[in-house]
Amino acid sequence: MRKNCANCVYLFWGITFLAALLWRNTDLLASGSYGSGSGSGETQSTTLALSATPQDPSINEFVSANKYTLEDEDGDSSDWVEIYNPNDVAFDLTGWKIADSESTKNFPQGFTLQPHQYLIVFASGKDRYQNGVLHTNFKIKADGERIALINQFGETVSEIQGVALIDDISYGRYPDGSTSF
Repeated sequence: MRKNCANCVYLFWGITFLAALLWRNTDLLASGSYGSGSGSGETQSTTLALSATPQDPSINEFVSANKYTLEDEDGDSSDWVEIYNPNDVAFDLTGWKIADSESTKNFPQGFTLQPHQYLIVFASGKDRYQNGVLHTNFKIKADGERIALINQFGETVSEIQGVALIDDISYGRYPDGSTSF
């Protein structure tokens, strides 16, 4: 066992050591030993890595000059931003915002991304949430501007800076959900 470990918790059953839990940043590493029950003092060990916090959703792709590729529920070819949830569990976006260089749009209360869901948010300037479809209060400038996803604490968790695009061309992560654009 580690001595003087500020990020450790030790688990015992009576006097038998079961596991040591060690935190590193936001990850929880669990390791433990347990007796074989044969009375020989022989032990077996196991190590398990657990995530203490889910990954943040991210901007996966966007189009800033949509002419013919995707229509919103009104039949308009609005600009759009795709957000991806990389987690195996649903992610609540209550309190989160999507922003461009000048404006922000709050996600509605209880707005949830399902596990591994890709969500289209229309950057149409229509400023509404209706029938599960979210429209921002801004449009994306085709000559390039900042697009950001901001968490409930006001921290930018995903951002694209000033990418100019021509009509009907998207800019996105490759492969989908990765860290590379």
